[in-house]
Amino acid sequence: MSRTATEAVTVADIHHLPTVPVDTAARFLGVSRDSAYQAARTGELPTIRIGHRLLVPVPRLLAMVGHD
Repeated sequence: MSRTATEAVTVADIHHLPTVPVDTAARFLGVSRDSAYQAARTGELPTIRIGHRLLVPVPRLLAMVGHD
């Protein structure tokens, strides 16, 4: 997935991935990076931490928008 930080992310871009970084989830949801990290902090955006990386499970991200 080689996109710039401002390009939208589609279901087709991520459906085959197990997780995506919070920045990618933000672009998929159409929210700012800061809003996505705030949602991750409050638990509104489901995340898992692996080392220093904060990742969003794609199946849960897709479920959030009704695309199971």
